[in-house]
Amino acid sequence: MKTALIAAVLATTLSGCAAVRPEVAVNGKLEPAAGKGYAILAVTLDSLGGSDSLPDAGIEVVGPQGRGYLSTNDATSITAPGNHPDATGKLHAVQLPAGDYTVTQMYGSWVVDIGMMRSREYVRVPLAQRFSVKAGEVVYLGDAHLSLNYRPSATLSNQQGRDFNFMQKVWKVSDTSNIQIKPLPAGEYTAQ
Repeated sequence: MKTALIAAVLATTLSGCAAVRPEVAVNGKLEPAAGKGYAILAVTLDSLGGSDSLPDAGIEVVGPQGRGYLSTNDATSITAPGNHPDATGKLHAVQLPAGDYTVTQMYGSWVVDIGMMRSREYVRVPLAQRFSVKAGEVVYLGDAHLSLNYRPSATLSNQQGRDFNFMQKVWKVSDTSNIQIKPLPAGEYTAQ
């Protein structure tokens, strides 16, 4: 019961904070509440079936307060600078208690048509990538991208140019000097 309560609190913390624009201080910076830090991570996706397949993607994070999730679907996008294409997904800024965390997996689903039937396919990609957040710290962790195709895979990468553009244009963060760039290790991971 206690584990379920802790998991519910962390899930609420992760999903609740990510659902709205983060609060920007008068000085134009992201400043977390006392005892907390911000983790910034994009969750993006592409799907061979396009929007008709109703794709979604998310990551699972485990930390001091339990397990939580950050998710997206193809109805949201991250604005890229200039002529670069926008990314399908969502940039999350989550206030977390100081501590060590692990992005355990990326998951997603999409709808496939089989004759007159539709069914939803699910995929899970283990990641096991660790990060830490210190009190008062703002950490950029990069992009977790899920490709939903014949060989589903997840890719971790640094998309700082795109994501900082989004922070400045949409979140109105005018000063990013306090954001530490600590992307999760880049690489491609295959589904299981």
